[in-house]
Amino acid sequence: MRAVVVVLGLAAAACSTTRTRLPVPLSPPADVPLRVVDVAPLRPSRPPATDCSIAPALGPSPWWADSVGYEVFVRSFRDSDGDGVGDLAGLSEKLDYLNDGDPATDTDLGIGLLWLMPVTRSPSIHGYDVTDYRDVEPDYGTLEALAMLTAEAKKRGIAIVADLVINHTSRLHPWFQASKRSPSDPKRGWYRWLEHPPSGWGQPWSTGTPVWHPAKDGVYYGVFSPDMPDLDFTNAEVRAEIADIARFWLERGLAGFRLDAARYLVETGPGAAQADTPETHATWRELGAAMRTTRADALLLGEVWTATTTVATYVSDGAELSAAFDFDRAEALRTGLRTGALSAWLAAICRATALVPTPGRLFTFATNHDLERLPTALGASTSPALLRLAAVLALTSPGTPMLYYGEELGLPNGPRAGDLGARLPMPWDTSPTRGFSTGAAPWSGADTLAPAELSVGAQWAEPTSLLSLHRRLIRLRRAHPALTAGGFRRLDAGAQGLVAYERPHGTRPVVVVANPTRTSIQDVRVDLAPILNSALASTVHALEVSAPDAPRLEGALLVVGHLPPATYSVVELSLAP
Repeated sequence: MRAVVVVLGLAAAACSTTRTRLPVPLSPPADVPLRVVDVAPLRPSRPPATDCSIAPALGPSPWWADSVGYEVFVRSFRDSDGDGVGDLAGLSEKLDYLNDGDPATDTDLGIGLLWLMPVTRSPSIHGYDVTDYRDVEPDYGTLEALAMLTAEAKKRGIAIVADLVINHTSRLHPWFQASKRSPSDPKRGWYRWLEHPPSGWGQPWSTGTPVWHPAKDGVYYGVFSPDMPDLDFTNAEVRAEIADIARFWLERGLAGFRLDAARYLVETGPGAAQADTPETHATWRELGAAMRTTRADALLLGEVWTATTTVATYVSDGAELSAAFDFDRAEALRTGLRTGALSAWLAAICRATALVPTPGRLFTFATNHDLERLPTALGASTSPALLRLAAVLALTSPGTPMLYYGEELGLPNGPRAGDLGARLPMPWDTSPTRGFSTGAAPWSGADTLAPAELSVGAQWAEPTSLLSLHRRLIRLRRAHPALTAGGFRRLDAGAQGLVAYERPHGTRPVVVVANPTRTSIQDVRVDLAPILNSALASTVHALEVSAPDAPRLEGALLVVGHLPPATYSVVELSLAP
């Protein structure tokens, strides 16, 4: 039975209204030449087919490499008891929507990796300021409810992975309350305390924002907020306690963790020394080894929100984090969809695939809880066709994709400001409460309910819906190894602005051709010579096509024909020597 993974939130740190983070500069502008290891410089228009060619990886891949992920905010997913708050029991009720455990059916979404945002005890709605790492937030249920979820997931071949955020705790955590009582308290050394604030310190992404906060008998360090004091990972007792917390959950059947704010564990000074320090890397090596002692194949999925060149240093050998998110590519995809020019996105893929060639080491995404939902981010550019194109690109390019709940429905941001705007209740049907709750209005207010036409019920049986497209694309990934273990090669489509790439894999490569521009392009022909070499393409099989013309072969050319804006053609070639 195919393994599916669920990621549960167990800690405290990424995205509250008190912890808004701005990304550091990511990919260079599209007009800046970029060199990818031994690959020729990438250019924004009409790149030759040989400028980016990454062969399929050899050897085994980690077990999550061929999964498709799904991030869930439990509070907004499904309310089982009518109090207006989503809970773990509600999630259990909806597991069959995500995956029914039978790969032969098409009556589920086909998700292979489910990440739940924090579910541990916390005084906040977002849950990123933990007060107890070994218990479940009462709004969501109990440890028994989590055990039931784990059991129901296991019936479907689902593994549970948890979001463990350890950079800091809540200021209400008993550890911190003890640490601030007296400089002589044993817990004082679990946090960073000084008598006076040192000069030159600020948030790495907002240098004017203080990070040393006053309290009785001194100041303490909290990079995100005074409500979230940072733990001191130079303290061996802290490292041992965090390793024991990880063991607590792994021994209860979890398959790993999503690790928030992974760059910031150990700071050695202001500015550049507040992130990505050698001491932070050493800490992850120690913690990673401890977690893998309990479960050798644990997924340690890090949020390293910075350029891919730095992300790669955390995952390249698998001894620290086993995987991390590719923020460069997410930014390039969102910008490219908004502007109609995806050359920077292609460049980001080439760079990432060259730096981290092992499947499963990089997770890709279009949006998450820290960002605007895709329809809102695209603004005036948004159209149903453009959202479908985004899905095709996200699910046919290299990396392990992670969807944000409701992304498959095209949910926009709601009326609330900040992070709350991206946390609409999940719309299950067209009823007045959209099937989210049988009782009270949702915790976020009745005005946050999505339009009925964006619900699961409205889209499930409609073959042209965004939800149906996601179901088909996820099954394509299962059926075609080129889309999970294949390499990556840019192809020449003969027209400026077109996107064309191959996912090479044995004699069954997949080719994707798409038009992200705002203009219609006629007679599109893709040069397959780099693919064919001495082989012959005996057949071309259309996998997913929105273009009006059926793709066909003419010698060494793939003839796609007319490509209106935001249309695409995904085909599989059958190569014969």
